[in-house]
Amino acid sequence: MSRMKIIIVASLPGPAQALVPAIKSLRHKYDCMVIGMPKDNSIYRGVGGSLKVFKSSFPETVDFAARFESRDKFTAWLKDESPNLALLGSVGDFEGNMSYIEKDVLTYAAELGIKTAQFIDSWGSWPVLPNAPDCFLLIDDLSRKIGRKFYPSHKNFYVSGHPGLEENYKSLRKLEREIFNEMRVCYFTQLGVNTQEVIKWLGQSLKPKDKLFIKKHPRDESDYSRYLKQFECNVSIASKAPEELYPEINFSVTHTSVAGLKSCLFSVPTINVKPRVLMAKAYDMMKGYPLALLGLSREVDSIIELKHALKNPLKVDIEKMVRIFHLEDAAERLVSKVKEITKW
Repeated sequence: MSRMKIIIVASLPGPAQALVPAIKSLRHKYDCMVIGMPKDNSIYRGVGGSLKVFKSSFPETVDFAARFESRDKFTAWLKDESPNLALLGSVGDFEGNMSYIEKDVLTYAAELGIKTAQFIDSWGSWPVLPNAPDCFLLIDDLSRKIGRKFYPSHKNFYVSGHPGLEENYKSLRKLEREIFNEMRVCYFTQLGVNTQEVIKWLGQSLKPKDKLFIKKHPRDESDYSRYLKQFECNVSIASKAPEELYPEINFSVTHTSVAGLKSCLFSVPTINVKPRVLMAKAYDMMKGYPLALLGLSREVDSIIELKHALKNPLKVDIEKMVRIFHLEDAAERLVSKVKEITKW
């Protein structure tokens, strides 16, 4: 008896990283094809980067741009392949005017009668879609509240938790965090925000003995070298992976990046700067940034608030994080739900 076919498709690195632990489990039961998008591609310009992440765990991952070359060729392939289910990543698209592979897969799947499940990996990753998936897989209960406001008539919102964070939690909790006499702050940059403003705020807030690490987003091509000698504190451009940086810092600063969630897991006080800029609709729906509303980070909108947050580090409640994001069984919950959806 042939095994059921599942295609796993994601555009961006974040959702890809989040899904990897669940995909490893799904491959034991299903015939899985993982499809990634290269960072630079001519089909969906500006929306890519998952290919590198997927290939690090699954070398046989299909390069969408190289394999299909166009949307029409992909549509024809999907019709012939006829998978039982498409498991998708997500792209923050609050206005619904972007082009990306997940959006197209949902359109094609609706026409072809293919079941779909979409994992929303963060509060800022909600897309406004003409064709909603059969089921939204979510990281927490706040995500479900946001989803119901975007899709009031949709019935299937399932809180699986965050498989990627679960994997991070299980590895990070084995590490020991050093105690430093000086402030060691890492700023995790993002696209679509004024990163220079934040760097200046941090540079003006830190003392000569303090250290500021600038960790660039994978698609951030800005040149921050001019800041290396601009402030009294020591400034460096970090080349290490975020997971390698957490043991070396005692503050994490970002906007809405998943790096902020991960730093919380390592008990690093986390500061979210102007998160509304990147997720205004969801922010207004919730009347604040979810991580801060949950009491797991501090939200700041000015240099004065930033200085206050740096002087008053917030202690992270790890047990609360484990409970909210199902960090003991997130991958298992997602896999179980996918199995259920294949039987719908």
